[in-house]
Amino acid sequence: KQFDVDQAAFLARVGYVGVAMDLYQENPDYRFEDRNPSREDAPFPDAINANSSDGEVEMHELSKRHFQGAFRVMNELLYHPKRIRALTAAYLEKARAHPAAHKEFAAGIGYCLGGQTCLEQLPK
Repeated sequence: KQFDVDQAAFLARVGYVGVAMDLYQENPDYRFEDRNPSREDAPFPDAINANSSDGEVEMHELSKRHFQGAFRVMNELLYHPKRIRALTAAYLEKARAHPAAHKEFAAGIGYCLGGQTCLEQLPK
């Protein structure tokens, strides 16, 4: 999501290495194009702006596909916390390979699934 990228960019501007992790990842049931649909993503955005019922149906279908796909992936990750930990560890390993990143210390910010992901990284 753009919000995640914006947060990473903000952290970089204030001197940190910011990494936006894609926990949802691309898969056949939930493609990148399905995420965060806006009215401009609808096949006929002008029809939606003109309050066409066909355009609203298309927008509803885009939104429905987004929420169903996002919740399906999120629930799959939540039911398998080892997967969340492995995915996050892989992102962290890549981030630490960057010359500007600290090799030992890291912090996390997360909302919703991202918050749970941060908590999953804490030592048990």
